Amino acid sequence: PLHLPMQSDYGGGVADAFATKLSPNGQFVYSTFLGGDGLDGGTSVAVDGFGLAYITLNTSSRELPLINPVQPPLPAHSPYPAFIMNLSPDGQQFVYSSWLGEYRDVARGIVVNREGQAYVTGNTYRSLAPYLAEIDVFMTHIPAGGGYIISRIVFGGEAYYPPPTDVTLAGGPEAVAAQGSAMWWVLLLLIPAGAGLWLGWRRLRGG
Repeated sequence: PLHLPMQSDYGGGVADAFATKLSPNGQFVYSTFLGGDGLDGGTSVAVDGFGLAYITLNTSSRELPLINPVQPPLPAHSPYPAFIMNLSPDGQQFVYSSWLGEYRDVARGIVVNREGQAYVTGNTYRSLAPYLAEIDVFMTHIPAGGGYIISRIVFGGEAYYPPPTDVTLAGGPEAVAAQGSAMWWVLLLLIPAGAGLWLGWRRLRGG
């Protein structure tokens, strides 16, 4: 059911995503459509300590709101790219709302640290340099409030890399781990305060 929706009407396309927030006693805080005239599929959600929701989608809709976007819009022919929305605690406004990555990126998971910085993982379907594999894995780091991308890392190789299945804060607010299909790969991204990026990953099975 809808409850204090920011978007009260179905977007009119193939499918819409939705977001619902419940209070500790099980009452609706908000429940709303999130979508437009295309295919909108929610893929993951995270909530920070202030109650802000961070939602990733893949969408073919072209009229989703852009609020404090982290990057310019993607070309109109982009098939089903990634999108991120950051909702206020009461669900009545966007903190930021933006396309994410490149036109063949697929968002899979999101986690948020105590500063409100979001880390999004997914797959990028590219065959041109510098991405050596047809299907690689990406991780994108977004600051609190959106507006720009702190960093984006793409990794892979000549072999197929399965989609990431989970992303978590690992060992504190400045370390993020993304894990793929069982026994395939683990990515550990360390971001020391005020420093550059340290990246380590290992593939757990040959072939």
